[in-house]
Amino acid sequence: MRSTFFGLEIGSRAISAQQRSLDVMGHNVANANTPGFSRQSAIMVNSYPDLQPSISLRSAYTIVGTGVAVNDIIRIRNSFYDRQYRDQNIDLGEWKKKSDELSKLELIFDENSESGLGTIYDQFWEGWQELEKDAESLNARSIVRQRGEALVNTVNQIYSQLKDSRSNLEQTLVIKMNEINSYGEQLKQLNGQILEQEIGGTRANDLRDRRDYLIDQLSNVVNVRVSEDKKGVRVSIGDYDLVDGQTLHTLELGPDIVERGLVIHQLQWSTTGQAVEITGGEVKGILDMRDTAIPYYIQQLDDLVDATVERTNQYHIEGYGIEANSVHAIVGGDDAVWSDVTIDPANTRVGEWQVQMTTATDFSVSFRDVNGAWVAVGVGTLGTAFVSAGEVSFTIDGTAAVGDTWTFTTLGGEDRLGAPLFFNPSNKAGLDKVMSLNSAILGDEGLPRLAAALQENKDGDGDNALRIAGLKYEFTMSSGTATYNDYINALAGKLGVETQEAIRRNENQDTLLQQVDNLRQETSSVSLDEEMTNMIKFQQAYNAAARVITSVDETLDKIINGMGLVGRG
Repeated sequence: MRSTFFGLEIGSRAISAQQRSLDVMGHNVANANTPGFSRQSAIMVNSYPDLQPSISLRSAYTIVGTGVAVNDIIRIRNSFYDRQYRDQNIDLGEWKKKSDELSKLELIFDENSESGLGTIYDQFWEGWQELEKDAESLNARSIVRQRGEALVNTVNQIYSQLKDSRSNLEQTLVIKMNEINSYGEQLKQLNGQILEQEIGGTRANDLRDRRDYLIDQLSNVVNVRVSEDKKGVRVSIGDYDLVDGQTLHTLELGPDIVERGLVIHQLQWSTTGQAVEITGGEVKGILDMRDTAIPYYIQQLDDLVDATVERTNQYHIEGYGIEANSVHAIVGGDDAVWSDVTIDPANTRVGEWQVQMTTATDFSVSFRDVNGAWVAVGVGTLGTAFVSAGEVSFTIDGTAAVGDTWTFTTLGGEDRLGAPLFFNPSNKAGLDKVMSLNSAILGDEGLPRLAAALQENKDGDGDNALRIAGLKYEFTMSSGTATYNDYINALAGKLGVETQEAIRRNENQDTLLQQVDNLRQETSSVSLDEEMTNMIKFQQAYNAAARVITSVDETLDKIINGMGLVGRG
């Protein structure tokens, strides 16, 4: 009789174990397409015998166990592959961001199109070459100025787009900082939930999957190191912890840094103000592009613009326009008239002079020194001759307003004022309107002032226009080893090589990541075929266990209801 009840107990335990296994398989199948889910498995063990061997108990009663029990439900996951995946994901995030941003820089310079910088430069020099053929033509002069404006607009557009790119990266950095803080907060909460659930002896498999999935995503954003102890996971960025158990340290923006009119920030830890050690992930790509790559190309463009402005102006102020080269207004002063201008070629300082109205009747005179600073020379009054002993003298008559400004250039060895500048000096205060045309050559009155001639009163002379056109072939850039076009082509080539290298690295990292992920998925992912096979196997075991109970039930029925009936009736 006891054996019968013993068989009933074993069959009942078997059914319970098979049922739990089927429940686990159902959970796996339901989450087959859930990102970050790791398949789970019920660990079944044989249940120990109730009776223990003794001297008075025959061993035959002790050799039969009490059936099967589900000892645990575990995640099928390989931590080694997790570490490899995150290491590769960190590098992928960096190179993906770099390849994207460098591709955008290629579009900004756009050297493969007819509107590229090299093409615009060629057209500018060609305009001067055409002016040399017909130096008196206002149409030819207009074309030179138009192409100068096209050069200015193209350069300023590139500066503006570089500024926008850097500004966008700054905004993206702020977004990524908030993402990191959000991931940290979620990981902190999951650490608490997992600890609370597992302290009671159950496994928090689904919560652990969620936590690992968040860490996977975080590893694409920034370089992380992960370890685990009894408090939960510890996620570090560099040598500082973002999350340690249920302790969270957040990131914040550092002090404002102003560069060329653009405010940028570095990342620091909120608790200490210490700089965050960024060595990988999207954030590394953002910082490298914002702080290194884009500033490099801005500097290269600065060098190109400075050389263009300096050399073009150098030749232009040495030439003559159609009208006599006198002092020309730069800002205002249209109602004032200059007269009695004299220069001592032997003593006058060679360079740029400035006259600026300080009141409605008085003005100051300054000279630009070698460092680019204006140095006071003297003061004067409208209607009265201004004299700088041994250098220059002139009289300004008429009406002027406070702030009206004129500039003129004196040339060595010649008793004359120079022609106006073609370009204004580069504006390095920001990245807006870095390059501009001198207002003295604008408007209808500005065309005759284009200095195409090298000799005074020879309007048909185009020798100076030819000199300026020849700048195309001068070795002006890279310490006198490259022309403007060589420099532009080298710059575009360097950008192209860097872009292709970033794209190649991105593709390689993506391939490596996929390989590691495939290995990880082979271990952790749900195979519907395998689950269906196991389901059939456990279903058969369930049916067999049910058959055991049915047999026991039939035996009990026979014993209780079918035995001991002899003599009745």
